[in-house]
Amino acid sequence: MSREDRWNDRAEKAADDFTARPVRTGAKWLGILIVASVALAVVFGAVNWISGWGGEAARVTGVENVREQNTVILDTYEGMEAAACNALQAQQAGVDASGPTLVESPALAYNAKYRDLAREYDRRMNNLFEAQAVRNLPLPSNLRGLPERSPSLSTMQAEVC
Repeated sequence: MSREDRWNDRAEKAADDFTARPVRTGAKWLGILIVASVALAVVFGAVNWISGWGGEAARVTGVENVREQNTVILDTYEGMEAAACNALQAQQAGVDASGPTLVESPALAYNAKYRDLAREYDRRMNNLFEAQAVRNLPLPSNLRGLPERSPSLSTMQAEVC
């Protein structure tokens, strides 16, 4: 029996099965199609998920993000130093009776500015997709010398001013 004859016999048998039990044969092929579709969806979903995380890891450790995080964190830290010194100078200046009437104390305004900068600093340093990864991974960065959490206003004033 040749190869062609075997294929023809198989085709005839499949045709006979289909004519004898069309619903069963159709259901079998529908089941195969559904299982294959679900398997493909799972495989493509897994590939997409893995490539998404890989792409995000590449972005976080990329040169642009490292440069941006270094710049922002260093600017924020220097702003905290300046705000701490300004707050100390405003506290030491006191209120002059002959001076203008102020609605808000300048020292209070500088304290608020320091708290805002400290909040931004802490947020970035604790965010894995921002400065935390740049600080902790072996990447070229200036952030390792800075504290993980922002120092209190009094600590910063004692260190800088």
